[in-house]
Amino acid sequence: MYDFNNDIWLCHSFGANCYNVTAFQPAINVLREIRVFLEGNPCEIVTIFVEDYVTSSRGLSKVFSAAGLSK
Repeated sequence: MYDFNNDIWLCHSFGANCYNVTAFQPAINVLREIRVFLEGNPCEIVTIFVEDYVTSSRGLSKVFSAAGLSK
């Protein structure tokens, strides 16, 4: 996950940076999909491996909270 376009994005980096051509989508989109899945499947377990390249203050905490995954 990277800081990109004033948000946290999933991205393949190039030279440790995220660019338009390497950006996948805002992380919150995927995290919300995971939350919906977990709400519909409460007995399931999801493991998320995060490569944290976010430099904004509390960036990851904020995006997980905004997606409803801070329980």
